[in-house]
Amino acid sequence: MKHRSLKHVAAFAAALSGLIVMPVASAADIDAWDGQWHYDLAIYGWLPSIRSTVTLTLPREDITLPAGSVNATVHPSNYLSSLKFAAMFLGEARKGDYAVITDLNYVDLGGANTKITDVSGPFGRVTLPLNQDVDFGLRATLWTLGGSYTGGRGDAGVINVLAGFRLLDMRSTIDWNFSGPNGILNRSGSASKTINIWSGVIGAYGRVNLDSEKRWFIPYYADVGPGSHSTWTSMAYGGVGYRFDWGELVLAYKNVYYGGSGGQDLQKLNLGGMLIGANFHW
Repeated sequence: MKHRSLKHVAAFAAALSGLIVMPVASAADIDAWDGQWHYDLAIYGWLPSIRSTVTLTLPREDITLPAGSVNATVHPSNYLSSLKFAAMFLGEARKGDYAVITDLNYVDLGGANTKITDVSGPFGRVTLPLNQDVDFGLRATLWTLGGSYTGGRGDAGVINVLAGFRLLDMRSTIDWNFSGPNGILNRSGSASKTINIWSGVIGAYGRVNLDSEKRWFIPYYADVGPGSHSTWTSMAYGGVGYRFDWGELVLAYKNVYYGGSGGQDLQKLNLGGMLIGANFHW
């Protein structure tokens, strides 16, 4: 059992590599702004808690309830063993002050134990006895593509401004099975929703150097923008990093957020947690 858990942790850490575009890494003998093409490849492990509020149509014994919003929370300890497949890619191509960044992430989780706190619908908020025997599934693609320009750089650090778009293609499911009468739902059942959101984003990223040799630094990133279906999205992180001759190691906290108005298919999605990563530059 212990060996299996370690395998899931290793697989998840490798598979969830790079849900963010980290700032440009600098090997000791490379000047990323010398006018030649330079490239970045980052590998990360990120273990966020997942909090979502999604509108689902919920079945009952003899009828189908009007759609209501379902609040679900899943922590890493609940979904590590439920990872079915994940593929992540991020990269940056830079020439002088201009760069193109891309960040593609795919995750498929199934059967993760979760806690459903309540359901809000046409009949008001209803607290459900679903703290146990509830499985949460998530299949999501998160893709960011943008262009950036170096607005300033020097001994103190680097700042880049960026503009681009983000795609969220997500299918979430819940399956429940509990004993005892409820009066609202079947004792067992399932519900699902597929959501597709395109968003435009603007932001900034870079680093603040902490010593004269530029070994220790603070990486930062933040973007925000409106999306389809009256939603807003943001992504942000900050932490600490150390530069080696081959590249960099970074430890940071990262958060991705989606928010929508009441009645939308996706009312809230929040992914937040620590990450550790290695960034290679050539």
